[in-house]
Order: sequence, then C-alpha cells, then structure tokens
Amino acid sequence: MKKRLLEYILIYLLMCKLTTPSLAVTDYFQELQKIEPLSNVSSDLLQKGKEEPSTDLNKKIYTFTSEDYSHPHILHITDNKVIFIQLTIPLSEKEKYKEDLNNAGKPELILPKARSEILVSFPSKGIAYIIEGYVGSVLRVQKFPQKESSEFIKSEGRNFEFVPYNPKTASISTNQRSSQVTLVNWQWLILVVFFVALLIFLLRRLRKKGSVIPPSLS
Repeated sequence: MKKRLLEYILIYLLMCKLTTPSLAVTDYFQELQKIEPLSNVSSDLLQKGKEEPSTDLNKKIYTFTSEDYSHPHILHITDNKVIFIQLTIPLSEKEKYKEDLNNAGKPELILPKARSEILVSFPSKGIAYIIEGYVGSVLRVQKFPQKESSEFIKSEGRNFEFVPYNPKTASISTNQRSSQVTLVNWQWLILVVFFVALLIFLLRRLRKKGSVIPPSLS
C-alpha cells in the first residue's frame, strides 16, 4: 500500500512539473516597448538579449525573454538602427493593446496562419498585431518602418497567407470574447481531476483494509 501511494505521489509531482511554467523568467517587455523603428539601441540593453544567427550579414537579430518562453521578444538591427521589433504581449497589457487595435481603424491587410493566429496589419502606419482568432486577444505586436502593403507581404508577412480584407470576418470588438479555454486552464483542470481521483482511490483502499477511523460508539 505504501509503495503504491508513493507511486501516485511521484506521478502527481511529475505532472505538476510538466504542466506548470517556470516563474523565474525576466520579461523585457517594459524596456523594449519604448523602442521605435529606426532608433538606436544602447549596448547595455542588447547585452540583456541573445544574439541569434542571421543569414544577412548586414542584419543582427536579438531575442529577449518574455512571459511566453516559446515566443521571445525579437529585435532586428541594421547599421545600428532598429528595423523590426516583435513584442510578446504580457497578460497585464493585453486589454490595452486590444483597445489600441480596435481604435486603429480598418486593417490594410489580414493574414491568417494555421487558423489559430491572424496578422492584422497596417503597413502604412508601421505596425501589425498578431491575434488569436478574429475575436481573440492580442498575442504579439510588430513595429517597423512604414512601407507599402506589397513590401510588407514579402517581409514581415511572408509566413502568413494573404487574403483580401473582409469587414464581416475582420470585425474585432472588445465586447466579443473568445470561447476557447486557454491551455493553462486545461492544465489546471487536469491536475485537479487527477488529484481528486487519487484521493477517492486512496480512501476506498483504506476502507477496504479497515484502516478508516471507526464511528464513535453510542
């Protein structure tokens, strides 16, 4: 019985480890969001990031940790000037950036990718938003020098599929909410169900072995 109980505890701890994200991560969002395209970046800030391999000898690529470990902040620099910024929006800033998107007006381009992500872009304004579905939250924001839509499709939008603007499907409202349950919520739900099932199983085993506390004598 003790051996079986130990096995269940180890399984539970392993699930917690696999499904709980690390909290010891520095998010450089606040520092990076102040940077504007074609501006200079201090060497002190660049030292906080990680320089990534670049196929363009004239361009340096830096990544910085964010709340989402799978999507770090990205900085492209050419001739000591920033030519591209991609920021992963932290949870505390999502409502603000969703309002910014709602107030930005008619999108110039709508570029979907694998259904789950859509690039809503304003190339003439030098900004684009990657959102979770047409009515989802803002996942990431891109900033770059102002350019034509055709140029944007070949550069920042090259990993997305071009579709014409459709106001019926592209309408984004703060009053609409995504019905999708987030991955984190699912992870917690799995842990709770597992833990409850484990407790029920252990109580039943204890009753079968006569280890429960006997009722008080009348």
